[in-house]
Amino acid sequence: VGVVEFPTLVSPKAAAAMLLPRILCAAPQEPATSLYEPYNAHPKLTRELSEQNALYTAAPFYLPYSDTALFGIRLDTKDVRVEDSMWYTTTNLVRLCFDVTQPELDRAKVAYQALVAKTYASAAATASAYAADLALVGRVVTPDELVARAFDVDLAAIKNVAYEYIHDCDHALAAIGPVHELPDYSWIRNASFNYHY
Repeated sequence: VGVVEFPTLVSPKAAAAMLLPRILCAAPQEPATSLYEPYNAHPKLTRELSEQNALYTAAPFYLPYSDTALFGIRLDTKDVRVEDSMWYTTTNLVRLCFDVTQPELDRAKVAYQALVAKTYASAAATASAYAADLALVGRVVTPDELVARAFDVDLAAIKNVAYEYIHDCDHALAAIGPVHELPDYSWIRNASFNYHY
């Protein structure tokens, strides 16, 4: 798991931050049908890891709290593909700073809209989401407001948030299992700015 500190939900940058995980990996973690093949996925990270036969799961996340937020990726890969997985993951993280396309952003917005609809699908889920809003933001944020904020995000906002919080920034990394191929902290830190673009 790699983690960096990100803007909170009350920040004007929060809407862009909420879309970053969907740009990286908008494909379902569980196959929707038996025909689902990750190497045909739209998100570049999912496709590249699948083409390298290095993907069990890749799950980017944005976790807001009242005073901070965390962004990262939980990556499950084969023990002999860890270095390749880190290469493609860091490449795609840095790519968010410079090379996100409009179709990627549009797919991320639709994926986020589906996530919001799923989050507010029942009365109990809505109550839980509203309680979290009160704790995190100090007021209730309606689903329509969340979706509207996401659809107002443009490519420049995505790139600016990624550049400010990912490019050349420190991170936290935790790994379990066979880690003999895991690059050291300096390699991963340098990969946040040095080896790409």
